[in-house]
Amino acid sequence: MVDDRFEIRVTIASTIAPGRAVLQNGLLGWGCSNPADVILVFSELATNAMIHTAAASTTVVTHLPPNVRIAVHDSSHVVPQPLHDAREGGFGLRIVDELSDSWGWDETATGKVVWSVIPCGH
Repeated sequence: MVDDRFEIRVTIASTIAPGRAVLQNGLLGWGCSNPADVILVFSELATNAMIHTAAASTTVVTHLPPNVRIAVHDSSHVVPQPLHDAREGGFGLRIVDELSDSWGWDETATGKVVWSVIPCGH
């Protein structure tokens, strides 16, 4: 993949796996040596958007050497909060925090974007 940016649309749970495949191809095209970490962060953020908004999301993946930026745009204005208990499914943002150099969220006119910057690991 030559482009330094592409989008992945997640409409329902079954579209996350094909999104992972698109991401894998993009990361390999960019020469990233740690695609599993980037794919896990994408999976967590896209799943959170799907679960907490019950709506489609669009992920913009950008290669910013030596990093990759994942930005998941959704239609909710609810602030993402890492959970600090043992509830099932409550560790997604903790995983994102561990694997990312930085992450956060920004409000948009139509909801929010949750983003992560992860080393590409050349």
